[in-house]
Amino acid sequence: MSRRLLDADAAVRAGRWPQLDLGPAELYGSRVGIVGFGPIGEAAARMFAAHGCEVSYWTRTPREVPYAYRELGELVASSHVLVLVIALTEETRGLVDPSLMPAGSLLVNAARGQVVDSAALLSALESGHLGGAALDVFDTEPLPPDDPLRDKPEGPALAARGRG
Repeated sequence: MSRRLLDADAAVRAGRWPQLDLGPAELYGSRVGIVGFGPIGEAAARMFAAHGCEVSYWTRTPREVPYAYRELGELVASSHVLVLVIALTEETRGLVDPSLMPAGSLLVNAARGQVVDSAALLSALESGHLGGAALDVFDTEPLPPDDPLRDKPEGPALAARGRG
């Protein structure tokens, strides 16, 4: 998503050269927030740090790790990329509201669909507030045929740049 590959593909198919049209979009220097810090969260932190990202995290039980702990609201509001890898409990249901993320930011949900406020996610994509969402999970699985995420030109798994 950060490389805007879907936009680049569309540009090439339209006869343009995306390196000129789209400009650079690198992860290097991005602020990455990770919600949930078990083995998957730790592995994600290492990978993003290796790409030169500033990594922070939130979990219900902070730990001694080489990444900055942030309160959840601060993490959501300051992350260019927000990665969700937290277990679903009554406490984490609807935990993240994508409309509170910075404009143009990216959401990666590899936790459970219900960790994200789905109505807010769809609204943030359709308004263009959210730069994109990579979704490995949904509220209802399999995704119902009439789910609005299916209408995204990019498909429900990669809802990049809300074009509602």
